[in-house]
Amino acid sequence: MNTEWKNRAFDLLLRNCTAAFAGLALIKIVAVGYNIFASDVRGYEPAYTLAPKLLLFIGSDVFGAVLFGVVVTGVCLPVLRRSRLPAVLCIVLQAIHGLLATVSFFSVVHLGGPLNKSALDLLFLDRTTADDLGLSALAGSLADYCTAVNIGFLILVQLAVMAGFLSAPRLFRRCSVVGLRIAGIVSAVASLFTIAVLPFLMSGEVGGIRIATYGLEKSVLVELGWSYLKTVQKKWQIDQGLITDEFRFQFEGHTPPGSTTPPLHHAVPQRTNLLVVAMESVGAPYLEGERTPMPFLRQLGGRPGAHVFDNTYSTWSLTSKAFFSVLCSELPYPTYKAESFVNASIPCVSLPEALNRAGYHTALITSQSLAYDRLMNFYRHRNFDLIWDMRNMPDVDRSWTSSWGMDDRVVAAKVLEQIAERRADPFFIFYGMAAGHHPFNCCAEHEENPIADREQRYYRALGFVDRRLEQLITGLEKIGELERTLVVIFSDHGDGHGRYVGRNVWQPVIKVPLLVLGPQLGSIPGRSTMVTSLIDIAPTVLGLLNIAVPCTMKGRNLAVDNDHRIALFGGRPPKWQLGVADDHWKFIWEDKQIEMLFDLARDPAETDNLAQHHPDRVSFYKRKLDQWSAFSTNLIENYADILSQHPCRTAGVRRK
Repeated sequence: MNTEWKNRAFDLLLRNCTAAFAGLALIKIVAVGYNIFASDVRGYEPAYTLAPKLLLFIGSDVFGAVLFGVVVTGVCLPVLRRSRLPAVLCIVLQAIHGLLATVSFFSVVHLGGPLNKSALDLLFLDRTTADDLGLSALAGSLADYCTAVNIGFLILVQLAVMAGFLSAPRLFRRCSVVGLRIAGIVSAVASLFTIAVLPFLMSGEVGGIRIATYGLEKSVLVELGWSYLKTVQKKWQIDQGLITDEFRFQFEGHTPPGSTTPPLHHAVPQRTNLLVVAMESVGAPYLEGERTPMPFLRQLGGRPGAHVFDNTYSTWSLTSKAFFSVLCSELPYPTYKAESFVNASIPCVSLPEALNRAGYHTALITSQSLAYDRLMNFYRHRNFDLIWDMRNMPDVDRSWTSSWGMDDRVVAAKVLEQIAERRADPFFIFYGMAAGHHPFNCCAEHEENPIADREQRYYRALGFVDRRLEQLITGLEKIGELERTLVVIFSDHGDGHGRYVGRNVWQPVIKVPLLVLGPQLGSIPGRSTMVTSLIDIAPTVLGLLNIAVPCTMKGRNLAVDNDHRIALFGGRPPKWQLGVADDHWKFIWEDKQIEMLFDLARDPAETDNLAQHHPDRVSFYKRKLDQWSAFSTNLIENYADILSQHPCRTAGVRRK
């Protein structure tokens, strides 16, 4: 009897694991097809390299299927001696698992992320919260999932689950012992590779091929459970004082100086058009000196009505994370993961959403591809009226293109065309350049005339970027729009030409140009040395346009705010680096082991490490970076939940 019970238990375990895997494998195959053919991700890499790479992620489904099979079998064991009850109970639990897995796939398509706490918060939290913030479209409706195609796919998954449960013993009896052992070894290796290795390679390369996981390395059950288990970790972080306020971060420095005048205190807010130009890989140090490759940008800073911020820091040496900080005025997720993976539907009130509500026509026009890091998942929730990238740009078929972007001469012309067409209405255009991106060939002429020296290629690319700025400004002047347009020019991050590999938070990489030009600033040019961050751009712009600043934004309106703040930033692999800029002090923490402290006032080249001489200051900055890591991880993963408990849920905006 005992042997019979063991055989029945093993048979049940076999059925449960096979049933769970059958449903997950079908969903994974469809997910691979979605990543190849869906409009928001298509074009980043060819199908013949994408398909086999993504199919490697089947290991997560093996792991998830075995995990779920063990759990379900454990639930059914107490009633195993009853003839039909165990099978019925297992089938019901398998059907629920198949439903959750299918809904997780739908969540990826509609919300940009798998079924986890963030997705459920968006769907089921108090709908008045979203309405107050103008975000009801983000929360969506369950009705969006109830299409004929989705229902048909759900039924197909359930049939696969049933087939796996009923046919498992017969299938395994037909396999030889050697075959089963080989299958077991392959499954174990695939699971280990997918679960333990791939997540850490999302921003790296293997054999020259970039590993882009698209979230397919995740197991549905593990992802859902872990997103709720993290509340235990959060409780510990709160007890340790790493999270003191779940929605607001304290940006105070080590020894704050006395009060200063806001950089743009003389500005007169008024409603004008807005053009934000995001340069690619332009470090602030390259605007200095007589032989700068960007003379127009430097000359532009001396024009009447221009203000230059000489001490601005990017939040991360990665485009997608920097743009997130600019648009949402939020600190980025403090790891290599892009926010478009972590919480693409995050209900921060972004710059385009605030302007859209104020009656502006909003457009995102970029020469890059938004398939990279699945950025379209994030941008499509930002209320842009128009989104063009290199995949759907008009006349792209007649333009020079590369794997990282297209000819910015064509794109700048399209920006000016859009402005000319929208002259009757206030417009906001966010223009993201690709020129400046390594390997620094910006057009067909560059490819036809190669330069061997990497640094010289970079300087040539910066000159090309500078001429595009001149093309935009002179174009605005010709159509009479410059005098009624607020222009903001910044860079996502700095130097990308390879000199600073592994040093991605050093000044040439993390310190960026920021220039504001517009009728709001009067006729006198100005400069500011206050430490500023990319998170300050959105609230400053809204303040200059006389538009209420959303309560969710964390940056400062530099026309009225004079509080001293630190700037926080991080860098991509191969080294884990975070940093703090505090007045003339800068701290870098590498791999949480190496401490570097520099006095930039006397050591701008960052050559004299003073960490051993200022232990109190180093301890303060390390604590601040730990707090940022805990704060932003918690906030970005649980934004809707935290927002629903904050006064912002009813205030919607804060006026400055």
